[in-house]
Amino acid sequence: AYINTWILEMKTNESDKDLCMDALITARYFAIKKAPYFSEMLYSLTPIIIPNFKYVAACTKKHVLLIGLEKFLDLKNIKSYKSKQAVKTANHADELRAGVLIHECNHLLRDLSRLEEMDDKELANAAFDIPINDDMVNAGWLLPEYGLFSDKLGLPPDLTGEQYYELLKQKKDQSSKSSTTFTLGDDDVSSG
Repeated sequence: AYINTWILEMKTNESDKDLCMDALITARYFAIKKAPYFSEMLYSLTPIIIPNFKYVAACTKKHVLLIGLEKFLDLKNIKSYKSKQAVKTANHADELRAGVLIHECNHLLRDLSRLEEMDDKELANAAFDIPINDDMVNAGWLLPEYGLFSDKLGLPPDLTGEQYYELLKQKKDQSSKSSTTFTLGDDDVSSG
């Protein structure tokens, strides 16, 4: 069994830390129940809970799982992609969190280090999210509606991260030439 080290920002109140740890434990349970073959990877990730983090979660190549405290807990208020309305049950939030964890595992499985070869790291991360999210939704996982999906961005399905990177780079370059802001869902990607 793997023993994880919890590194928490001390400025966060104890009840929020406890809620986040409980949510992580439950999300792991839901993820492993649906996909037991991810159990070793999920338990090998060392979680670091960070208040005011930009993302719900992020994974590093050193198998560190960064969790945005507020955003991870707030998934209870988020609609899932392709869902007509927010389901405000505990299971819905837990299934969304499980989907987020498996999404991060997919970055490791698909060789996160490939992002290093790209000039625009933020755009590369977005591009590599698209095939992961598309595959996960097709496999029945719940993901937050604000995620990046090929159909939502008007892109063809079933491409690689590298192919999506080139398409997004072209869109960003066109945006720059027309002096408009290039956006990907909720996040703006600076065009200059």
